[in-house]
Order: sequence, then structure tokens, then C-alpha cells
Amino acid sequence: MSELSELTAQRDDVMAELAEIESLSGEGRNRILDAIKAQRWYFFKNNKYILMDKMTGLLWANRDYSVGLGYNDIEMFSHISGISGWQGGYDMMMHNRDYYLDHPFWGDNRNGGCFYTSSLIANTTYTQDIDPNSKVYSETERLQFTLDLFTQNDLWPIFNDDEITQLYGKIYIDKPALTAKLQELNEQIAPLMTTRVLSSEFGCDSTHASGHYTAMLAQYDLPAVNSSVIKYFEA
Repeated sequence: MSELSELTAQRDDVMAELAEIESLSGEGRNRILDAIKAQRWYFFKNNKYILMDKMTGLLWANRDYSVGLGYNDIEMFSHISGISGWQGGYDMMMHNRDYYLDHPFWGDNRNGGCFYTSSLIANTTYTQDIDPNSKVYSETERLQFTLDLFTQNDLWPIFNDDEITQLYGKIYIDKPALTAKLQELNEQIAPLMTTRVLSSEFGCDSTHASGHYTAMLAQYDLPAVNSSVIKYFEA
């Protein structure tokens, strides 16, 4: 198989995957928004060190990976989590016990690693935008702010419903990666197509001709060519 044929086959596969995901996107987004409405706390498939409180937009250290760390270890935790701006959060949590201790993750001890950061929502109006009493935004728009927080920070949230977690992965993780791959393949194919079109061997090799002449012709506006003076070139 020639390089052009191989790249074209890869492109066809990527386009087929994208078409499948696109068919899920509309209804899929609505299902994801419904899941966001029903859930407050989020762990992430692509960052096991953190969890997020939807109500505040704050990230907290996942205690499964931070127990035993003290406040002097915040810099180290910033490195392993890939996120900066951590602060000691125990006092904040205890001053808002009713607000934060409703999640079984917290427990009620000082076993280290109680860090939080507002880095995701810095310089934003996130908490005001998602306020249920907002007179500015509809419920769907308020839920979209949380979805945007995930997508804009390349986070893959784990939902209570695993089907929704996988759906999110297809639409917001796989689709951008496939789109980038498609662009890369098109950039690799373009010069090969030009070379093939200009090749003196084009049409002499039945395999080349049958395999690629339709792809070559698709690059031209044939009705426009047929109606132009170029059709008189032989005269």
C-alpha cells in the first residue's frame, strides 16, 4: 500500500469515528447537563489527585493521595497534581462544617493533606453565574458554566453514572483529539495529492488511477471549469 493510500485510509477511519461522535453530541450534551444538575462532587479520570466542588468551583486535594502531607508539602503536591495555587484548607472546611462535611470524603480528622485552590475560577464570576437565584441565566446556561469549567481545563469528570462518564469522554476528550488528528492527516495528504496530480505516471498505473483519480478530481470545481474558456485550450 502506498503512503497516500495508507494515509487516506487512516483519514477515512478518523472521519467515521468523528461522524459517530457527532451523532451523539446534541442529545449527549443534554444528558451530561442533566448529570451535572444532579451531582455536586467530582473526581477526575485524568487527574486522580483532585476533586471539585461544583457549588464553589474549588478544587480540593484527594485525600487518597494526600494523607500524611502537611502544609509544608503544598509545593510538592502542586507538582504531582499539576495544579498550582494550593492553600491549607482545614480551617476553611471546619468553619463551614455544614457546607463541606456533607460529603463522606472528608471524615472529621486532621490527617493532613487538606488543601484547596481556587485556580479554576480565578478572575471569573463562576459562583455568581451558577447561583440558582440568578436573574440573568437560565438553568441550562448555569449548568453550562460548570461544563465549560471542565472542558476549558481539560478535565474528565467521573459521574455517578458510568455511561455518562464515557459519553463525556467521547464528546469532550476523544472528539478534540480526533479533530486534531484529522487536520494532521490532511496536512500530510495534501502534498502527496499534488505530487500525484502532477505526476506523468498518473493514469498509466491502473492501481493509482482507480484508487485516487476521484480524490484528485474532488479538488476541482468541474462545473466552473466546464463553463470557462479553459475548455477551448486545444484550439
